[in-house]
Amino acid sequence: MTDSSIPQNAFDPRLAAPEKETSLRDFLRQQTRDSHTSLDRRLASIGNGEMKIDDYYNFILMNLAAYRALETFLSQYMHNTTDLFFVWLRGNRHHLEIDAAAMALPAIETPTFSMPSFGTPEQAGLAYVLEGARAGARFVHRQLQKSEFFVPSTKLSAEFLAGAFDRDHESHSFARLAPDIIGDRASTRALTAALSTFTLFSHALDQALGRRADHVVDTDAPLEICQ
Repeated sequence: MTDSSIPQNAFDPRLAAPEKETSLRDFLRQQTRDSHTSLDRRLASIGNGEMKIDDYYNFILMNLAAYRALETFLSQYMHNTTDLFFVWLRGNRHHLEIDAAAMALPAIETPTFSMPSFGTPEQAGLAYVLEGARAGARFVHRQLQKSEFFVPSTKLSAEFLAGAFDRDHESHSFARLAPDIIGDRASTRALTAALSTFTLFSHALDQALGRRADHVVDTDAPLEICQ
């Protein structure tokens, strides 16, 4: 199984905590820019108008593998299954399971994901990345609507993308968590979690590309689009 635990440079002292006048969001954006850009580059065809249906399949498989790993990890800490953050994450995973099954995508291994601890700073770092991914899902949904794939005759399921427009995440969003992240140590913990999450998604994409390379999906059979 792929190990998506803490990046080796996560505790590099050069990763300075934010200045007081710099928001945590800005700090995380600056310090994760390379990881974010690298992942976006690998998914560039989705956003540059050259998307193929295989790109969408890989996008769904990547997210499915990553969300499975996150749910497994968080279940160790969020014992109360009514925790809104956990319920929201589990709901996304469920939507991805529906999409993968509807499109007959291949099984994909769940990567391992770990952090030495998990508290509010780590949850904030994780929420920062997932909210960015949520915005990305809304963008992909709009791209699909403009494409030739988003028609009833195409074997396409978009439960996950449609869910990105829900507003049920606001009570446990990054904006709600960020004010509780005070001090250099807490900010660095949030950064560590964010970097680890980007690494997880990168490894999940590796697995998606590997699985898709040996699998052909029948796109001829019509299927009503799930939204």
